[in-house]
Amino acid sequence: MKNDLEDTVFSYLYEEDGRVLHVRALKGISPKIAKIENLEKGLCSLFGYPLKNKVISETTVDYYFQKESFERIKYGSDENQQVESLEINLGYGQTYNMIKTPHILISGGTGSGKSVFISWFVLELLKRQTELYIVDPKHSDLSALKKVLNEQNVAVTLPHITKVTRLAVEEMQKRYDFMNEPENFKYGSNFTNHGFKPVWLMF
Repeated sequence: MKNDLEDTVFSYLYEEDGRVLHVRALKGISPKIAKIENLEKGLCSLFGYPLKNKVISETTVDYYFQKESFERIKYGSDENQQVESLEINLGYGQTYNMIKTPHILISGGTGSGKSVFISWFVLELLKRQTELYIVDPKHSDLSALKKVLNEQNVAVTLPHITKVTRLAVEEMQKRYDFMNEPENFKYGSNFTNHGFKPVWLMF
């Protein structure tokens, strides 16, 4: 199989520790500098480790590969189990906390796994007793969730999208009003301090 390393001659330095593999490619006077700056695919195949970082300088290109394997997310028979923590394990040592970061943007190229991730993320939200509103004017993967969610919460037509968005905004405003009442006001508080469950509007 042809990869980035074929027909590419370059000098390099190599070092590794328990967690990171570091490869430094030396550009020198190679006529294939552009190739030397894009060796990650071939090096990933060669070493079998994912690329952690790449640093390009005037004379070198440093490739850092993650050797330490993190626990991957696993599904089991307890998928419907309710979860108290609002922190979501994304795998590979990464977590997402909806209190600290209430807005999230999911992006990626075609075939990169966005739909799979979104479906899994929806399950994680539902485990946390989330009231979920979904807007999908393109009638794409999100609209199919009406088969497993409350159909009234999944909107694909303009009138329904308007209604769902209004419901989410009204709930948000109701909470703001409640939290700002003198007897309820707590500086720096969030919805959990007042006994509210998460509400998500997903486009």
